[in-house]
Amino acid sequence: MQAYSFLPVLALSAAACAAPVLHPWQIEGASHRQVIEARSAVARQNAVVEFVSAAPAGAPLRVVDAAVPAAALPVFRAGERLLVPVPGEWTAARQLAVYWSEEGGIDPSPLLPAQPIGGDDYATATHGHAWDFADGSQSGIRSWGDGPQHYGTITVEDGILTIPVTGPDPYCIWGVMFGEPGDQPGERIDSARYTRLRLRVRQSCPTAEWSLFFTDEKGQYQPHNFTVRGSEFQILEFDLPKIFPGFWDGRIMRAFRIDPTNKRPDTTVQIDWVRLELPDPTVEAGPVFTRADVAGREAVRRYDLTMPAVAVAGETLAFRPVLAGGAPIFAAELRDGGGRLAARAADHAGVVLPAGEQARPLAWTFGPADDLGRPASPLETGAVEVRPAALDHYVLEPERRFVPTKGNRQVRIRVAGADRFGNNLPVVTGAPRVTIANGGRVEWTDNVLAVTCSDQPLVAHTVGFTDENNITGSCVVRTVGHRQTAIGYTPTGYITVNGELFLPLGGFYANWPSGRPGADDKIGRSLDLFPCNPVPYPHGFPWPADVEEKVCTYLDLCRENGVTALRLMLRNMDIVGRVDPVQLQATLHLFDLGFERGLRFSVALHEDYNKPPYVNRDIVEKICLPHYTAEELAALPPHRARFLVRKDILETPAARYLDADAIRCQKEYLDELIPVLAGHEAVLRYEFENEMVNPPMSWCREIAAHIRTIDPRTPILGNPGPHYWPEPWRWRDSSIHQFSYHPYNNGMERADHGTVVFARSKWAAAAGFPFATGEGGINQNRWQPDVPKVPNEFSMRGIRDQIWLSLACGANGSFMWTADCGAEMAEFGKVRPALAALGIDLAGLKRRTPRVVVVMPDNAKANNSACELAGNLLARGIDFDVRPAAAAAGYTVRLDGADPKVPDGLEAEFFAPAEGWQIASLVAADGSQALVYLRNVAGGIRNYGGEARPCWLRTPGQTPAGLRIRAGEWTQIRAFSLDRGEIVPVERNADGILLPAGLFDDMVIGLVRRKDF
Repeated sequence: MQAYSFLPVLALSAAACAAPVLHPWQIEGASHRQVIEARSAVARQNAVVEFVSAAPAGAPLRVVDAAVPAAALPVFRAGERLLVPVPGEWTAARQLAVYWSEEGGIDPSPLLPAQPIGGDDYATATHGHAWDFADGSQSGIRSWGDGPQHYGTITVEDGILTIPVTGPDPYCIWGVMFGEPGDQPGERIDSARYTRLRLRVRQSCPTAEWSLFFTDEKGQYQPHNFTVRGSEFQILEFDLPKIFPGFWDGRIMRAFRIDPTNKRPDTTVQIDWVRLELPDPTVEAGPVFTRADVAGREAVRRYDLTMPAVAVAGETLAFRPVLAGGAPIFAAELRDGGGRLAARAADHAGVVLPAGEQARPLAWTFGPADDLGRPASPLETGAVEVRPAALDHYVLEPERRFVPTKGNRQVRIRVAGADRFGNNLPVVTGAPRVTIANGGRVEWTDNVLAVTCSDQPLVAHTVGFTDENNITGSCVVRTVGHRQTAIGYTPTGYITVNGELFLPLGGFYANWPSGRPGADDKIGRSLDLFPCNPVPYPHGFPWPADVEEKVCTYLDLCRENGVTALRLMLRNMDIVGRVDPVQLQATLHLFDLGFERGLRFSVALHEDYNKPPYVNRDIVEKICLPHYTAEELAALPPHRARFLVRKDILETPAARYLDADAIRCQKEYLDELIPVLAGHEAVLRYEFENEMVNPPMSWCREIAAHIRTIDPRTPILGNPGPHYWPEPWRWRDSSIHQFSYHPYNNGMERADHGTVVFARSKWAAAAGFPFATGEGGINQNRWQPDVPKVPNEFSMRGIRDQIWLSLACGANGSFMWTADCGAEMAEFGKVRPALAALGIDLAGLKRRTPRVVVVMPDNAKANNSACELAGNLLARGIDFDVRPAAAAAGYTVRLDGADPKVPDGLEAEFFAPAEGWQIASLVAADGSQALVYLRNVAGGIRNYGGEARPCWLRTPGQTPAGLRIRAGEWTQIRAFSLDRGEIVPVERNADGILLPAGLFDDMVIGLVRRKDF
């Protein structure tokens, strides 16, 4: 039987309705022929068709366009593979015919000396010439970066672009990547058409990291990092939809960038050509015909065929025609109820096809084979019912797999029979033997198992079912003990524990305990408790005494400074669908120690960036595999063996959000982990992972729903990596409980660090559900050895701004990374005393909707100008919301996020600051209370970060503090100095309040009134 390749399903469905392909014999002297059909969903121009030919090696062959057979097409031969340039423009299908002779005697096709390259790459189609530097120019490169110090003199010679790399970040850009393109001619790369990128490059070093970027029309861009090994010319190939899932989705790309040999100065890079290409045509190769086969096909007028009406899964169907005369090539095919091809083959005299493993009706067609191996007239058609094979096992499906120990502990389990392929069969047994492991009760009634589970947590009940023929089935139901305290949210979005307000403060990494501040107030890491990257967990459990002591010292330091919550990253906990049992025990002990000190934990469940085992071979080999025995590896199901045995690692970190096997492993990991965490009182919430980079909301919804099947009582937090607009708005579709963002920044000349935090807090609030600041800081963002630190006084004020500017936006607490000095940590200890002293009840505060909305575009272009606008609004005390244009109705004043200017005459509704001060306010909708953060900016914005990497921070000055009150009849006004940590006297006047002369401290002010607003 002759096998041949198939087109994709949709194309085959269309082909089934097409006219048969019946070419006459076209080349005299040829002994054999094979017809090839190439199909393309997009228009082609001078495409190259590549296929495997059945022609014997070395046999003279002639390739022709079957529609124009007189002229031979040139061919490049690479073993059995043929590459044939097909001239001209075409869409849909082109049919080629490959003729050869076993005795010679035909005029063969010209042989090409080098592999041909198609002429329908992006640059050739768009600009009329390829990006191949053949004309001595830079072939459309518009800009170089990141500065002239990063590259030497760039030359083009003999069609080769040569780049001397002199700095850590050289790159070249086609199109306009940054800023507004204006009238600059950019690229328009259609990601629906161009799906493959190929580069021919050479580097002077043995190995280096490279990057490439694409930027869409809205200014959003995504990177892909990869390693180039070897110092000879090589061709690099990238499947763009695969490396940019969710981004390479049909949009137009305005720019393309290559970063060669990142962080490898003193290297030389050469680029021969760059090609953005259409997908290869899909190819269907027909069977091999002789001249006699073609003549025999033409002679068939009738035949007899008898076929069964019923088959069994796993069997074959034999198509054996009875006819007079010779035996031409016949073809048969099977299709399912939707017309999709299930099987097809062609052979002399008859065909044998597999009925398949799935029980279903199939339609069959049989007849003489056309040139592509499809049935042609005279046709015979019919149908066959494929029925299940013999009963092989039982499938037990519980209505829920995880059962809480409190409440209804009964689970119904449906039982169904199945053959060895998984096809359903009825249950006919009358008196099965049912068992349950680890206690509990099970009863068999009306073909349903009723299981009553244990009242103890973390019990795995294996339920067994055996009929009188010893055919079995089983499933596992697990018990979960949920925490006794209830974690919830007020209607206004604040976290409660057993109904009482819980404000998460601190959020320092529990992974990195630190010692107490030194004489210079600096805090240093004392321990890497749970390492990341391919570094095995080193501490075991129980911990050595010194580890226990360092952890306790750190937790005590947090408690003493008013910290209420920490953030724990579960590093290398997922060992491909299983939990590291030793790390888990150590984690639970950490929770015990923290909870004893009044601390709760925000737990990041999955690894981030390129650290998960599904995208990192080093993690698989150095972290995961040591946990498995050879017997365990041999018994793994296919979706886990793919990563652990075959080491089939995903090509890009983003693919783990889309790959079905990776998602299945992630869920199995959660199945082990969440039941354990659900019962611990110290767990405040789950985070998917740290700084998620463009995750599909479908993944977020799916994983959130899965977690809730195990633990519906613990909130779930989303934590995106892009911290700018419009990312928060996208998370409205995530089905999570809370949103967090990381406000790292170095400020801008017209918007200091705190103002940028404030703007991002406003963007986060736009997500529409409870939110909080997360990992942040100033020196925490300046860890590189060549970047100077800013003084403690200003890093402390950065944390102060992060706390109070976000709280004024309605944030539910504030987190940071790890404290760099004691003064930073102490800022968190001032929050609860200040709120208590001011008489502010956050739990009962519903924020008043302001009159002003800042309208943001659905891209990132206005982020910097919107930050500057936020600073100008702070200077006037004007509160605002942020919305995209489509959701900005209902506000009195609309401001354009791209324009930093505040209109003349626009004033604050409630409170305005004195000159040299800024305020952010949180006003209750009913006018019963207000929280005002008054910060000193009298000294202006200055760079405290040095010239190499500026850090723009506000500078306090000696300017009298005051607050003008424009609305509200406040019966109580109190001020709390954040510098002194205490209440300070206030003096009321006709305009508002004055603070003591000579007092230049940042302050929070509480205003309360007892009348209806």
